[in-house]
Amino acid sequence: MPALCRWAAHELGPRLTLATSLGREDMVLLHALGAASVDLPPQARPDAFLLDTGRLHEETYLFLDRVQDRFGLRIRVLVPESSGLES
Repeated sequence: MPALCRWAAHELGPRLTLATSLGREDMVLLHALGAASVDLPPQARPDAFLLDTGRLHEETYLFLDRVQDRFGLRIRVLVPESSGLES
């Protein structure tokens, strides 16, 4: 997997985006992607996104910051329009 991640990170750069829920399996993928792109400038690295439906715990946001720092990847938080969410 490291060779594939390195190839993808270097060939696709910021066009490569990983969807994450910050679960265990996602940590493995984020680690591999971060390690594969450590030699790229930040603006040329792949990134990830997390869908925030407004129901995430405060600890999730704190963990998100730690994950970004640890793996050197930007994780965008996407928030859907509230009119499309059910209560």
